[in-house]
Amino acid sequence: KDATGRFYFASGDTSLSEEERGPGPDFFLPPHHEIVTASWSTDLRKEHKTSQEVSRFDSRPSFMNYEFECRTIDNVPLVIDVTFFWRIIDVKAMIERTADAPGDACIHARSMIMGEIS
Repeated sequence: KDATGRFYFASGDTSLSEEERGPGPDFFLPPHHEIVTASWSTDLRKEHKTSQEVSRFDSRPSFMNYEFECRTIDNVPLVIDVTFFWRIIDVKAMIERTADAPGDACIHARSMIMGEIS
């Protein structure tokens, strides 16, 4: 990110055009630029009790576990354990929309599952 707040993205993917790839995976930052870091939830319940600072985003498929408790219509408690297989498709869109991609994905999945259970 530069001094005015504009984001620049660098990629080592040679299949992208020069415009899409940006300045490339340079070692040095230009003057008045900074590396943007995101704080991703790493705890099982994604409550942001533990987190990881991420500044390099891997677009290869990965997985994460998520657990939450809910109640059915007849008030039976359930502990649901979910395993996600996911990958980042658009780093630019992710940076502009969220600082905690894994946490946001889990919250969205939780609301979808709760809608089906209730």
